[in-house]
Amino acid sequence: RPFLTLAEAEIAALESSGVYCAGLLDGSVRSRETLFDVLVDVSAREVTIADHSKDDFRMGDLHKEVATFMVQGAESDEVTDDMLIKGIFQRTSKCIELVKKLVAADPALSSETMEAQNVPASTQRFMYNLAIAEGLVTR
Repeated sequence: RPFLTLAEAEIAALESSGVYCAGLLDGSVRSRETLFDVLVDVSAREVTIADHSKDDFRMGDLHKEVATFMVQGAESDEVTDDMLIKGIFQRTSKCIELVKKLVAADPALSSETMEAQNVPASTQRFMYNLAIAEGLVTR
């Protein structure tokens, strides 16, 4: 959802969907960790991983590349919020394309398939969870 508020009806709709990406301007969402796994606060230039999701988001090379981009962007006065958002979008799209390729090779997305495609062990759980979030595989 590109934009919503923290109105109870909107939160209920999000939670019933099971998997979502939502845009909010209300900073109080930080105190509601049950609503997110990852919170990207563009204005504060911070990324927060909810405690319940830390095991799913251990940093592999893929994550480090995105984090480095975000940190460098946050430190640069020349990088606008729009540029940062576009860069995150491009990197996310790249991840989704990779997971689609993996699922095309193996609809169950087994660790053997990921190993055969040289997906590092530290990234495999993330890729599997991404495939679930994108509706490409079921648990």
